[in-house]
Parts: sequence; C-alpha cells; structure tokens
Amino acid sequence: MKSLTFFALAAALVLGGCWESNTLLLDSSQGDRPLADGRYARAGAGLSDEMTVRWLGNGLYQVTREAEDPSLMTLILLSEIDGRPAYAAALSASGCSSVAACRSWDYAVVFVDKGRVLLATPDCQGDVGLARKYQARIIEDGEVCLFGEQYNLLGALTEFAHAPGKLEEYVSH
Repeated sequence: MKSLTFFALAAALVLGGCWESNTLLLDSSQGDRPLADGRYARAGAGLSDEMTVRWLGNGLYQVTREAEDPSLMTLILLSEIDGRPAYAAALSASGCSSVAACRSWDYAVVFVDKGRVLLATPDCQGDVGLARKYQARIIEDGEVCLFGEQYNLLGALTEFAHAPGKLEEYVSH
C-alpha cells in the first residue's frame, strides 16, 4: 500500500496499487492553477484528513499534510468531461525539494466542479488492462503500474478520466 501525499492528492491518498513513474512525465511548465491556496479536507473526514495546498509558481503546488514533509504537485488539463475540467495530476514523494530531485511520482485525475475537487485514482490491479494497453510495466506483484513515457501516461489518464469509478471529494475550508 502506497501513500500518495495530494492533498494525500494529494497526500492524496492511501492507495492500494497506483500508477507511478521514476521521473515526472508531465511538463510542469504547462501546469494549471485550478486550486486556490488553502486547506482542503476529504469530505466527511474532518480535520483528520486535512492538507494545505500552496501555489509555488512555474506550474507547481506544494502539498503539506500534518506530520509529513511537503510534496510537489502539478495539474495539467486533459480535457473537459461532462462539463467539468479534468486534470492529469502528478504528486511527488514527500520531501522532494525540486522536480529534478524527485524519483517517485504518483498519478491521478482531478476534476474541479463548482468549488469541489474530485479525485480519481487509478488502481494498478483494477485498471491493469488499461495500463498495459499504454505500455506500463507491472511491478511489485501487480501493486504498481510503472509508466516510462509521457505519451503513454497521458493516453491512459485521458481514457481513465472518462470512466474513473469512485471519486474522493475534497473541499476547502
């Protein structure tokens, strides 16, 4: 089980098998700023699942969750789906001070809808067919789908965004 620090998206999360890469496969210089700086919490979880999101500029956010080192995050617009923008999200391992220094990135899709942030996290085991279609290597006994090319990752995330399954809702406060 991996911890994705997003807002856990960020941390975002405690994941059971995720889509990852060893280098950032999204161009952070193309990163959008759809989220306001502030504190976010998973709906229904209260302060026990709260994180702070701060825009750093140059397409990057810093995401900090209590008792964890900060992570870097970038959001790249994929498309508009069902009337709401869908973003490819990349979140670094905690403690990365720069994009170049970070050797572990987790990926998800973030929808921004009327002030709500909806997070869809691919599961390697559950979405293995899609990951294989886009040439991800399956490692760690099927827990991790490791992507090596930006083109393949973006294709997989775009297809995933059209049928993301469960969405975790985050709200600012």
